[in-house]
Amino acid sequence: MTRSQLILVFSSAILVVLLYQLPRSVVENDQLQEVTTTESHSMEVPQEVESQLAELRRLVGEEENVDKKANFAHALARRFLDYGIIDSAVYYASKIQSWNAEPSDLAADIYYTAYERSANPDQAKENALKAREALQSLLDKDPGNLFLKNRLAMTLVVSDTPMDVI
Repeated sequence: MTRSQLILVFSSAILVVLLYQLPRSVVENDQLQEVTTTESHSMEVPQEVESQLAELRRLVGEEENVDKKANFAHALARRFLDYGIIDSAVYYASKIQSWNAEPSDLAADIYYTAYERSANPDQAKENALKAREALQSLLDKDPGNLFLKNRLAMTLVVSDTPMDVI
């Protein structure tokens, strides 16, 4: 045997011995349950944030100027999104749309963020549809806006016809 063949045989033998030394135990299901059991992590709103939310709700209710009212509602919806309260954020986005005669970029922003953060696929599709409608109406006013086009394309990915993105 040549020297290279001897090195190959000895290294193979050493590799077999090392593989034989690896652990051969099986993890039981009882041991696995301890590792995979997780608690639900719901994000609770701290007391100081709750007071900010109450103040923003009050400002939305009292304000007469539609632009200021929409800005307060947008800030309120963003706070809701920060804490994962998506349905309340979408509610305020629909309020913003109802207050404005023209398409609102604030409502489109909330809908799109709600679509991105939705854990439920059905809720994500619903929010994507609302975001798509709002973004499309904004694009009708400004067809050259690439930021809006990008967001619209991302919402089309979860639609029934995702190839429309192309």
